[in-house]
Amino acid sequence: MTDPSIQPDELVTNSDLLKQFLELWKMAPSPKGEAAAWIVRITVPELTYKLINRKTNADSHVNLGNCHPSAIAQVHTHYHGLDPKPSTWGDQDKHDWYTATRCKVPVYVLSSFAIWKVLPGGKTPTLIKVANKWF
Repeated sequence: MTDPSIQPDELVTNSDLLKQFLELWKMAPSPKGEAAAWIVRITVPELTYKLINRKTNADSHVNLGNCHPSAIAQVHTHYHGLDPKPSTWGDQDKHDWYTATRCKVPVYVLSSFAIWKVLPGGKTPTLIKVANKWF
């Protein structure tokens, strides 16, 4: 039986992208650091996805700079002590929903518990994959 609260999407059903998510997770500095990247869609010779501009920071925020024009999404990690969901409060660019809205792409958050996303203009994070299915 499938849990109705989990809403997988095209990205988290791609095994190659999930491997890249795991690599990004392993890049995050311990104990409170974050790793982040932009996700781009590659269509030739076949459909695939790639993480680009990977960055890390020892703090709980990674600044990827301006919105990437080819990005279809942004992804970053939330260390064990942070809420595993994307942040949806405030209006500063350290908040996930603000980044999604400003860049007009979903923001995915990887945690040891699950993968979540927040959509541009959205204030309600969506659970898209539980950790034992990706981690």
